Amino acid sequence: MAFELNLAAFRHAPWGGMNGLADLIRLDNDWSGAVFTWAFATSAGGPNAFTLSNAPEGSQGISASYLAGYAHPTSGEAVGGTVIRPQIDQVTLEAVLDTAPRDDKITLHHTLYVTPPGEPKRTLCFGKFTIKKGAVSQ
Repeated sequence: MAFELNLAAFRHAPWGGMNGLADLIRLDNDWSGAVFTWAFATSAGGPNAFTLSNAPEGSQGISASYLAGYAHPTSGEAVGGTVIRPQIDQVTLEAVLDTAPRDDKITLHHTLYVTPPGEPKRTLCFGKFTIKKGAVSQ
């Protein structure tokens, strides 16, 4: 079942990536071979501002790797899990159209779709993706 997940990024810095701060963990399942599509729209049901898809770790997109020894957060038992690692480059965040120039943030709507090997496509999560404008570094 899909869950609501509201996220935030800063306009003048990359989001996610190898620092692991935006990782999602799928316990028990090996989704390392899954197809991911993460759509970011300017309004609910509206046109996409940008879309992420499968990419190697360190590149803009979504990488996924299975860790067989991943421990369950409460039991500590090794149940395995897939680390879903998104990355949005700074240039992409800066290119999002600022429709409210007097506001201190830009709000997008996101939906993450996954198609595990041999299974149907499903929605993993959805919600608001807030881009905080902040200040430009020199």
